[in-house]
Amino acid sequence: MASVLCRIPSKAKVIQQTLLLSSTPSRLASHAVAAAGHGHHDIHDGHSSEPAYRYAIGTREVVGYGWAGDEVYGDSIVWPYPAIRFRRPESVDASLLKKEKGDWKNLSIQEKKDLYRYSFCETFSEQLAPTGQWKSIWGIMMFWTALALWGFMGIKAVYPPLPATFTDEHRLRMLKEMIDMRVGAVDGLASQWDYEKGQWKE
Repeated sequence: MASVLCRIPSKAKVIQQTLLLSSTPSRLASHAVAAAGHGHHDIHDGHSSEPAYRYAIGTREVVGYGWAGDEVYGDSIVWPYPAIRFRRPESVDASLLKKEKGDWKNLSIQEKKDLYRYSFCETFSEQLAPTGQWKSIWGIMMFWTALALWGFMGIKAVYPPLPATFTDEHRLRMLKEMIDMRVGAVDGLASQWDYEKGQWKE
C-alpha cells in the first residue's frame, strides 16, 4: 500500500488547492452558475472568460454534481461521488485516457487501477482501514489521569489534615446544639424534631 500511495499526490494539498478560492467574492458570485453549468457558462471578470472555479481546480475534469454542487474533491464512504477527478489529465498517459472511453474488458488490471487512481485518491478499504488514532487518544487520557493523581497526592502531602470540625462526632454534636437552640423552629431543622419523644418526626 505504501508504494501505491507514494505515487499519489498529497491529498491534503490537492484538497487545499481545490478549496483555495472558497472564500473569494468571485467564487461566491459564480457559485450558482458554475454548479449548474459545470463550465458551460463563462464568468467574465474583465480579465478571463474561464469559470471562477477553474482557478482553484486547475485542469482537473468536472465529472459530476458532487456533494452540494461545489467543484471540490473529497473521499467519502457516504457519498463516494466527488465532483472532480483527483488527478490532472497530464499526470496520466494520454493513450490510457483514450482506452478509458472504450471497452474496459480490453484493459489490464494495472490499467484499471491507474484509471481508478486518476479519479479517486483512496479505495473503500483504505478509507475503512484502522488509523491507530485510538493509541494517541488513550495516551492523552492516561497522561491527564496520571497528572490528576499526582496532583491529588501532592495536595494530600502538602496540606495539613482536616480540622476536628470535620469529624462525624463533632458534626453530630453541632447538630444536637442546633436542635437544642431550636434553630429553624418554624420550617427549618428544629421543626422536624419531636421534642417530646426526643426523635425525628415521622
